[in-house]
Amino acid sequence: MTMHRVSEREAYDMLRAQAMEKRVTIDDICHSVIQAGEVLQIARGMASEEGREKE
Repeated sequence: MTMHRVSEREAYDMLRAQAMEKRVTIDDICHSVIQAGEVLQIARGMASEEGREKE
């Protein structure tokens, strides 16, 4: 929310819209968002490790 500068209500509305569009529960969308964040965090960690190895 902070990164995209949206309010809690706007974030909820975005999640709800995605859930409705994909015909899944908000819970399913939330799990997907969390997993994506974890994958990106791991990828960023790997990229920073590669940068250290090149130095």
